[in-house]
Amino acid sequence: MYEDENTNYNYEKGAFSTIDFTYNGTNKIFSIGNRKGNFKGIVKERSFNIVYIQPGKSNGIDSVSANVRSIHYNGNEI
Repeated sequence: MYEDENTNYNYEKGAFSTIDFTYNGTNKIFSIGNRKGNFKGIVKERSFNIVYIQPGKSNGIDSVSANVRSIHYNGNEI
């Protein structure tokens, strides 16, 4: 995930952050990496809603039957 101030060109001076998401299909492990970078007004903590999709079983995040996990993220790897 990439984010910046969204109102100027400070990203050209390094004012942005990235967060890597990875999934290991063999071990079925989803990971959210350490935040890299910083900028004025960065959201330090947030929640991610992770939707596990399986053929024929998930109907999307709005569905009551959706397999959703909410993860609180503070910039450190989970």
